[in-house]
Amino acid sequence: MNYINMILNRVLIFCFFAFIFWSCQTDMELEIELPEPKKKLVLNSTFTSFTPPYVKPLQVRLWNSWPVLDTSQAKQITDAKILWYENDQLLDSLYFDDTLNAYTLREFYFPVEGANYSIEILKDGYKNISAQNFIPPGVPIQDYKLVSFAGLNNDNLAYSSVSITFNDPEHTENYYEIIVTDVSNEKNKYRLWTNEKIITEEPWYPSVLSFDSKLPQRLLFNDKQINGTEKQIVFYFTPEQVIDKGKLKIRYSIIDIYLRSVTAEYYRYYTTLLQHKYNQKGDFFYGLSEPLNVFTNVENGYGIFAGFYNDAVTIEIDTLTIR
Repeated sequence: MNYINMILNRVLIFCFFAFIFWSCQTDMELEIELPEPKKKLVLNSTFTSFTPPYVKPLQVRLWNSWPVLDTSQAKQITDAKILWYENDQLLDSLYFDDTLNAYTLREFYFPVEGANYSIEILKDGYKNISAQNFIPPGVPIQDYKLVSFAGLNNDNLAYSSVSITFNDPEHTENYYEIIVTDVSNEKNKYRLWTNEKIITEEPWYPSVLSFDSKLPQRLLFNDKQINGTEKQIVFYFTPEQVIDKGKLKIRYSIIDIYLRSVTAEYYRYYTTLLQHKYNQKGDFFYGLSEPLNVFTNVENGYGIFAGFYNDAVTIEIDTLTIR
């Protein structure tokens, strides 16, 4: 009886694996209907006060969300109705300016510190979205120093160092962002790195094992470790340079160095956005990290609507022969 059971078991096992093999060799088409995700509006607007010569006009950009598998390039929405409020009072409707490639106000206008701002956006086919924020008090740069040639990186390119000193206000939560750009050209940001623990210990800062990840174009941090004290931040960037007649030379250039005081919403949006991008890259030993939801303060939509205060210095980098 045991012998018969053994034979039957073997037959069943053979039939099971034969079925699996047949299934793998057979062309089978499975039609799965996935629900179409509801599209939402995606808002991007970070605004600041009038701080010459580092002037940034009011700009609002708008897209619609798109499915993950949709590889088509997103196009801006240019025909929405956008209402701008200051201290809950409607100021005006924004219009799309082709020169700025963004919505703005027709008159010469800049938000101010101490006021609350909100925005309401109406577009056919979408839920209305809204958001509110403000411009935090500025924290000025007390001192700064540039070292044009601070060393050579792994690619044998010269890098520069910058130190900035500021006094963090006490009894308040403060959030900061450091950016380096070509003079009067915020779009052309330099990639930055640092050894400062208050930045490198942030969850968003790229791991040294993330070999394929690009260095960030902004350094974001909070004041939990420095509240109410004077702080010096040292960071690095790669200046413009050229090899001329076999010699490596740093080229003459003018740069703007920004210390921005930003709101908590600004900080949370960009830190989670950076962390999300780095998680997609993963690292050499551990592979891809867990997906991360990017913070948004836009009701019924996605994106960011947040204020910041600019303090900046303009620095000349002289021509210098390295080797």
